[in-house]
Amino acid sequence: MAERRGNLQEAIRSADDLGKMWLVNDVADAIGLVAGTKNRLLDHFVEAGKGRISLRELMNMCLDGPMDRWGFKTPPLWRVNGIGRKGLWSVVNGLTNMDLGNRCNEEWRNRLVTVKQQSGIIGATPYSSAR
Repeated sequence: MAERRGNLQEAIRSADDLGKMWLVNDVADAIGLVAGTKNRLLDHFVEAGKGRISLRELMNMCLDGPMDRWGFKTPPLWRVNGIGRKGLWSVVNGLTNMDLGNRCNEEWRNRLVTVKQQSGIIGATPYSSAR
C-alpha cells in the first residue's frame, strides 16, 4: 500500500495539473484519507455515477458552497453522507501535507487560507493542519 501511495503521489506531483481527472480511489489513497472518509467519498461518487475527480474539484469541495434552503453555507464535502468535520479535515490535511506539484501547491495554499477563514480557524486545532 505504501508503494502504491508513493507511486500515486509521484504521478500527481509530476502531472501538476488541477484539471486532470484521476480515479477517485487513487486520489483518496494518494492523499491518505482516513478509512471512513475514503469509504464515504467512494460511495458518494459511485452513487453519483462518477469515477473520476480533478484536484480542482476536490479542493472546491472543501470550500463553502452556495446557501442551502435554510440559509447556511457549508462545504460540499459535508453534504456527502457520513462526512463531517473530521472527514473534511482529513481531506484538507491530505491536500496540505502532500506535494501536489508547484502550480497545484500554490493554488491549494491560496484556497487553504479561505478554508481556514470559513471554519474560523486562526491557529492549529486537532483537525487542522498547522500550515
